[in-house]
Order: sequence, then structure tokens, then C-alpha cells
Amino acid sequence: GAPAPAPVELLVPAQDLPKSELAGSWTVMGYEEGAGGAATGQFGHSMVKLKFNDAGDFVSGAECAGQTCETWPAEDALTVKKNDDGTFSLVDQYGTATMVLFKNAKGQTAMFVNSDSGRMLGAKEQAETLPVVGAVTNSWDVTLDPMGGSSPFSSNTATIATVDAAAMSYTRTARMSGGSVQPDDAWKLNVPSSGLRYRTPATGVSEITSLSIRGAGLAAGHLTQGNGAKTFLLSTSKVVAQ
Repeated sequence: GAPAPAPVELLVPAQDLPKSELAGSWTVMGYEEGAGGAATGQFGHSMVKLKFNDAGDFVSGAECAGQTCETWPAEDALTVKKNDDGTFSLVDQYGTATMVLFKNAKGQTAMFVNSDSGRMLGAKEQAETLPVVGAVTNSWDVTLDPMGGSSPFSSNTATIATVDAAAMSYTRTARMSGGSVQPDDAWKLNVPSSGLRYRTPATGVSEITSLSIRGAGLAAGHLTQGNGAKTFLLSTSKVVAQ
């Protein structure tokens, strides 16, 4: 038979950033084995909130599902260690994960975590703001499946159709994905918490909770397909020639 699709790899430019870059509150979105009720050996959705002090030392963490987050017990505390190669080690009672930070020219820092169970991407908490009616978004998207495979990259475009400032929501039309017309969709901002975007499921439209990984030009998304499959979406803005 045909070989299984290769997993997507993210290449992060090497930087030697201080641990103090962690200072603040972060939302971290992951795709990990066994997470979110996934079957053994399959990947599922995970999300955590992390807080670090000015020195970059761990203060608190919380596990999030849906609209709620549960504070970590004291025994789940993390220790952050700076490594000679510029990476960081996150050590807890379950083992060690490798973290890489990347800071862009605007001073925005993105987090990438690689552990035995999967991958996580994080951004400092920052409220999302509404787009402008008529704006056109263009992106390259790839979806990771529960077995660790990936879809082909698809070219996507959409136009902002309506904006509701009171509800902090907007709709998109003229949607195309991989050359195919897609149904209109609707998004709510800062749902389920600040810095996240939520797409309401509808006929032909999958549910998504999305996090902008500021500093990396990426968005990560927990996507629940119409058949219930929980996949992981990576999206990056596409420059279109004028």
C-alpha cells in the first residue's frame, strides 16, 4: 500500500534568548497522544495556561477544556532550565520537555514545546481584535490527524462579510479551500478565553478553537470534524501578488 503521510516538522530559527522572555501569562495549545480522551496511540487536543514571573520561573499552570480551566496542583509545578544550545528544558514529575522560544522584530515571542507525548505551541495572552469588513484573508493550511499523519497543504481565501462589535464576532464569505467553494462561517473572538478565536460549527463547517502564535506568523487550531475526529490545524498567512 501507499506509505503513511509524513508528519509536519516546524523549523524555528535559532536564537539565544534569556529565560526572562517567559515573563507573563501564556496560552499553550497542543496535540498530544492520549489527550482530550483520545484512544491509546492517537493524538488529541490539549490546552494549558502558564504563568511565569519576571525572571522566567514558573508561577502557576492550569489545564483547560472547553470553557473552564483547572489549576494545577502543587506537585505538577514546572522547573525551567536554560540549556547551552539556547533551548530550555521544562521539567516536572512526568519527565522533561524541550522548549524553544522565538522573538520577532516586533518583540513578540512564540513558544514551541516538544515532548514524548506530542507538540505544543504557545503565545502570550493578548486579546484578539475585530477585522474590517471587506478584508480578504489568504493562508496556507495543513491538518494533522489523530494517527500522526498530515494533509497536503491547501490554499485558502475568505472575505470578511460582517462584523458585530458588541458580540465581538464576524462572518466570512467567498471562501475557497484548495480550489473548492466552502460554506460561509462565523467566528467569535476571545472565546473561550482572551486571545482565542472560536468558529461555530454548522452544516459543512467544522468547529475550531484557534490561537494566533504571535511572533511566528502562525495560527494553531483544535479542529473537530463533523464526524467527531479531533485534528490539529496549522495556518500561516500567504502573501498574494497585487
